Parts: sequence; structure tokens; C-alpha cells
Amino acid sequence: MCGICAVSGKDAYLVSRALLTRLNHRGQEGTGLFIHPAEDNIIKGHGLVNEVLKIDNERKSLILTVGQVRYPTQGTLIPENIQPIIKTIDNVKYVIAHNGEIVGSNDLIIKWNLEKEIPNHFSDTHIIPYSIARAPGENLEDKIINGLSNLNPSWSLCMAIQEEDKNPLLIFAKDPYGIRPLSLVKNHQGIYALSENSLPSKNGQEIRELEGGEIIFVEEGQIKKIHKIEQKRGSPCIFELIYFHFPVGEFSGLDIPSVRDRLGRQLAIEDSKDNSIIKDSIVVYAPDSSHVAAVGYSSQANLPLKPGIVRRHYQSNPRGFMAKPEKRAALLESKYEVIKQYIEGKKVILIDDSIVRGNASKYLVELLRKNGASEVHVRIPSSRIEHPCIYGIDMKSYPELIAHKMSTDEIRKYIGANSLSYLSIEGMLNAIGLPKEKSCNACFTGNYPFK
Repeated sequence: MCGICAVSGKDAYLVSRALLTRLNHRGQEGTGLFIHPAEDNIIKGHGLVNEVLKIDNERKSLILTVGQVRYPTQGTLIPENIQPIIKTIDNVKYVIAHNGEIVGSNDLIIKWNLEKEIPNHFSDTHIIPYSIARAPGENLEDKIINGLSNLNPSWSLCMAIQEEDKNPLLIFAKDPYGIRPLSLVKNHQGIYALSENSLPSKNGQEIRELEGGEIIFVEEGQIKKIHKIEQKRGSPCIFELIYFHFPVGEFSGLDIPSVRDRLGRQLAIEDSKDNSIIKDSIVVYAPDSSHVAAVGYSSQANLPLKPGIVRRHYQSNPRGFMAKPEKRAALLESKYEVIKQYIEGKKVILIDDSIVRGNASKYLVELLRKNGASEVHVRIPSSRIEHPCIYGIDMKSYPELIAHKMSTDEIRKYIGANSLSYLSIEGMLNAIGLPKEKSCNACFTGNYPFK
């Protein structure tokens, strides 16, 4: 999972910097930006956008960029894996920023004898230029279409591909399953693509999501061609809607805050049926992805919502889910504070969007107890995550998933809560508005749209 963008138009550098800053919640290990025209045409480094890309008004002449904020799920943290990657094959330069994870990429490396070109510590993105270069086609556009058609999901891509002595061709593309987000923006300054559909529609600005299998070719600031790979099964990622996407915007045509509000309300409905609503309690939320779901829960349950836990909002404070295991504990310690007057002596219902490994939930329960909560009841407005993600979110193995190893009551004891309940799979999908067969819900159900 990463944040990617591309720009063709005026002030491409500063626009890209703004877009990547907007996407920094999607990746915090590294930042990279390809710029054109320029002699030194790649800027990349470990760190957040504001640490790597400085405000530079002298770059106003740039007209094309491709960028990424990296959240590594494959490949080690080395400069070669901070995207966009740049590779020249047969005098064609490929600049690629990729969000997702390509199933079976290692099999292609072996099949095409690319072990020397793509060593084990490289990410799966490095297979993409070879897939295009090896594909049949009478021209570059045909090779791009055929090369991408041969790649398994998941991929959303921003690419600049340049033949000798020609202007770069900019490509925005999404795999036929549509697992990862990518949106197109057109305004008076040019044409952009970015991972999330969260920019405001104003002043004539047009915004839409790419459809699954859509490939858009942009040349000199104009859409040259749109091709559609046949869609096998629409499978937008449910976890995007629950957690990963910024709390504002749309994914798969669904309004993110409305979805999260409905998830919270549905959880309260199910708790009410099970007599699990805790009387005389207050509702607090794990900042910030759980805030809207907590609003829905408290409204439906008719319980007061309090900002009992607050997060320190300084820019170098990353999302705990993305942190490496050895850094998570220290990160949690530095990240959260409790407003004690809301908590002390109270029965607290803690809304957290999901439980993956259990570390954050355990820490927050302990934090509430230390600050005087008489009881802590954890409510999760999503289902149990029992299966790993193979499409680009860093929960890649069964052993790390607490719900694969433990029953709900065992998890309750582990995190130290008085009670714990999850949203049912049926309730979750109904609240979101996507059926099982038209979404990727594999981490909850084990039903992988492609494997």
C-alpha cells in the first residue's frame, strides 16, 4: 500500500508536492518524485514529503512528474525500492510508481530469467517494465496494454514512458479487479492522477475514479487514448473503506465518512440485539480513523461521545499500523494522550476500526485504565481479520494476525478489555454497501478474488 500521483501541466513540481503531502498517510518510509524536463530528474529519500521535497519555486518550468510515498510490503528499505523506479530497456525509459502488490511476480522473474536484474531485495514493481518491454505490439501503446494485461493484481500505476527523442507518454492504470484506488483530476492547470479521490470538486475541476482495467494515456497535457481491459470481477478493497483511506473522499463510488458512520451504527444495532450496549457509559475513539464510526455508534446507541484519547498531530508522527514491529511500542507511547477528566471513574466504550495484531488495542485499553476508567469495553466496527493480505497491505502472514490464533474472548483477555465485540461480516458488508462477490473482503473471509 502506497500513495502515488502524476501530473501533466503547469507547476507540476509544486502540485505534486501538495498531492503527495495529501497522501502521506498512505506511506511514510520514503518519498520519491520524477521531474521533467530536468537533468537531475529524480528526487528521492527516506522520510516524509516535507523532509524530502522542499518548496522550490525555481522548478516552475517543470511540466510532468510521477511520485510516490512508500509503505513497503515487499522489498527491503533501500534506495532502489523508493519509487518511482526508473529502468531503461531497449532504449525506452520507464518511470513507474505502483500501489499494490503483484501476485506471482517472483514466478515471472524465474520464468523470464531475471534473477540478476531483479534480486530478492527488490520490490515487485521492478517486474512491470520487463512485462511491457517483452509484450507484443506494433507500437508503444499496444505494448503497454498487452504488458499490463499479463500482470496479475494488484496494481494501480502512474507511469511515464519515453522512447528516444520523443516526449514522455504519461499513463494512469488500474488492474481489472480495481482493488486499489486511483483517481483522475482535470482542471485549468492540467491533468493529474492520485491515489485517493479526496480533492474538492470546485472551479470547474473534474474528478473521477478510474474503473477497474482502465488505462489512460496522456500526452502533452491532453488525454490521447483510453483503453479498457475486460473486467473479470470488481473487487475494491474493504480495508480501504474501513481504515486506510483518508476520512474524507470516495472509493468505489462510496462516500468514506458515510460508510464509516454506517459501520458504527450497524455495530450499535448488533450490540443492542445482543444486549451488549453498556449503560451509563461514554464512547471514545482511537484517533483518527475510528472517529466517524464512533459518531455513528454513539448516535445509534444514544450514548455521549467524548474525545477521551487525543493524538499528537505533528507531521513526523506516523500511523502505528505502518511502523516496523520494533518501533510500534515506542511510537504508541509518543502518539497518544488521555483527557483524564472525561475518563476518570467512567465506563468507557472504545471504538477502534480494526484489530490486526492487537498491540494498539492492548496499549489503548491499558492507557484508559491508567487514567481512571472503571471499565473498558472495546467495539470494532469491522469483522475479525483472520486472513493475510496478498494485495499490498502489510498483514502478510497468518501468524501475525491475532484473530487467526485466538477466539474473540481470548483476544479480549489479551488486550485487557471488560468486553469485546466485532461487527458481523454480513452487517459490515451491508453497512458498506458492497456484496461479497463485488468486493475484496479476503482478510475477513478468506475469499480471495484472485490467488
